[in-house]
Amino acid sequence: MSSKVKRLNESQRLEVISKLNQPNPPSKRSIARQYEVSETAIRKIWLNRENIRKRSALMSEETKKKKLRASVGRFTELEDKLYLWIDSMRRASLPVPPSLAILKAKKIAEELLIPQDAFKASWQWFSRFRERRGLQRILLHGEGAEVDRENPDLLEALDKLYAIISKYNPENVYNMDETGLFFRLLPKYTLLMPFEDVGSTRGKKKAKERVSLVVCANATGTHKIPCTLIGKPKFPACIRNREWPVKYFNQNKAWMDVATCWKWFEEVFYPQVRKKTGRPVLLLMDNAPGHFAAFEKNNIKVVFFPPNCSSWKQPCDMGIIAALKKRYKYLYLKDVLNFYELDENLKALKKEQAKRLPRGAAGVAYGNPAHLLDAAHYIKLAWDAISDVTIKNAFNKAELLTLQEGADEEVDIMGELLRSFKILNIPIDESTIDEFVHVDDENSEEFSHEILVDVNDVLERMQTTNDNEDESDHTMVEACVQSPELTESDITFGGFENMYIKVLEVEDQLLCPDVQAQAENDYNDLKNSFDLFQQKLRQVVLKAKRKRERNMHQLTIHDLFKS
Repeated sequence: MSSKVKRLNESQRLEVISKLNQPNPPSKRSIARQYEVSETAIRKIWLNRENIRKRSALMSEETKKKKLRASVGRFTELEDKLYLWIDSMRRASLPVPPSLAILKAKKIAEELLIPQDAFKASWQWFSRFRERRGLQRILLHGEGAEVDRENPDLLEALDKLYAIISKYNPENVYNMDETGLFFRLLPKYTLLMPFEDVGSTRGKKKAKERVSLVVCANATGTHKIPCTLIGKPKFPACIRNREWPVKYFNQNKAWMDVATCWKWFEEVFYPQVRKKTGRPVLLLMDNAPGHFAAFEKNNIKVVFFPPNCSSWKQPCDMGIIAALKKRYKYLYLKDVLNFYELDENLKALKKEQAKRLPRGAAGVAYGNPAHLLDAAHYIKLAWDAISDVTIKNAFNKAELLTLQEGADEEVDIMGELLRSFKILNIPIDESTIDEFVHVDDENSEEFSHEILVDVNDVLERMQTTNDNEDESDHTMVEACVQSPELTESDITFGGFENMYIKVLEVEDQLLCPDVQAQAENDYNDLKNSFDLFQQKLRQVVLKAKRKRERNMHQLTIHDLFKS
């Protein structure tokens, strides 16, 4: 028997996860036989599936096939923070040349009090860091960077993409993209809400609460997948005793991440597509960090655009998203203006009614800025109003396939708003409206700034968490020294998942022929002892899981009574 252990590359790991993610997945044992690895290796891949998806999000297909084992750098915390920073810059479409990334690494090292002689932020280190994290050179530049459209490698990659697209009926070719939206923002506070005054708003920060929208449609415009809204709160006050008009997911920074992307695919895209057709379907996506890896499952194939070309090859960026956001802002401002025109007595009545609602539940209808439910309604109405011609023309502009041209009769909705402002003597000009429409474009300075504010907040929280953990560890050590009779209830246990992964690693070593040879006659006793330990661990895990489920159930009942 050979002592060489076979390891899967990243692409194969993603294939394994895809197989196990099917409605009726094959057994882990059969997958292990197929890939010629141990069943333990397959279980480890499944337990680590979210980490594998995240780290592979920025890898090229070539890197996924070459990368056999994910190496870990010496300064893991520093590399985690640097990766998060690069990810955020990427989301904000800001360029990250290696020199800037190295400079940021040095600053993070200073914050973490890493001695200069211990960490050298050299180009060699950065090259290894990029390899460890799967960051390709081209991915360190924003999508808006200048691209050589005659580059032979890029043209070859596009030819391969065109060849794939040509195999599908245009009705079954879909494009998905997400975009940010300042859903409560009004034009520069020139337009005050009815119950605001100039004194209270002077110097006030703009209402830049951001959400993400997931937009998807087929090439002919005959099937628009319902928009999905991603916000920060899990249960916003505005939704109590009401229903979302669109699908809503929460994420602590309202970002599209890999987990949310999978939820969108499984809960929105897949059911909607299968209602329409059982034929083969192609989903085109860009290689944003928050997207899952390319895969093929249940007659649906997911492929990516080549890096750095989505700004001129992705249909959603060719006018679909712009039309949606423009329509959203029109609907929002229109309702605000409608409230302005109400009789003063009716406004006062609305104000009194708003006081009786839970905090945050009174939106535009009560003279306040939009809340998330308002935003969801506007998004649905705006998406319903986008014509099939607009979508078809966007696919034509991207030159992905040839479709019949159509004349899109665009209504001057912003001109209508300007006329309404004039009637109400509200001093807003065309340039102000134009700035309002484009303020949350992904290449705008304000949008990039808000993304970076969110990222800095995440980094600060990470630092606070690490400081607290260090302090807790120090306190626990002192307690152990001062109190030898420390009881079990004094110890906080972080969970079984990490422990179980370590157990699997031990099992991997026990299955290694070298270990068997060295243990000789003691091997059977060693293996039996380990099996008993695993059995006991499973019992403890199951007991803890059941206890946690009971506690959650009781909490839910308590909440119901409280409400």
